[in-house]
Amino acid sequence: TGDPEYQVLTVYHGLGSGGMELAKQICEEGLCKLPEDKRRNKGWFGNGIYFTPDLDYARAYAHSKIVIVCNLSLFQPYPVTDLSFNGKVIEDACDAHLAIVKHDPTLTTPTVPCDPSDWIGEGGDGSGKTEMSTEIVLESNVEHVLPRAILQFP
Repeated sequence: TGDPEYQVLTVYHGLGSGGMELAKQICEEGLCKLPEDKRRNKGWFGNGIYFTPDLDYARAYAHSKIVIVCNLSLFQPYPVTDLSFNGKVIEDACDAHLAIVKHDPTLTTPTVPCDPSDWIGEGGDGSGKTEMSTEIVLESNVEHVLPRAILQFP
């Protein structure tokens, strides 16, 4: 029909700082309420706000013990397969960067994007799969995100 096919995902954003007041403000008024330095995080996979569909992975980044649950619409994510995107803007004609990373819930080892050939590998649990997480980076298009709920952990 010519209309773009969007994906709508449930994703999580681990709130690094700001506490419950900021979380409530984000849910009421949107991600534009995140401090500028958080909306322009010059992270490993691009410059922007980071989300993941993996709650445990988001919790590892939630230094405030607060995770915001969101719906996120994606149309054209750009696959990140190396660290050459550190701090870069989102690729032209794309609405996000997307990286598949080896899951390290302790964040003690650097998070490095996996080559697509590694997405299914030798798992330590005998399943034959390495646990992976997805990181999604949005730059300024916060209108693609609908905050839905706040999770607070002890």
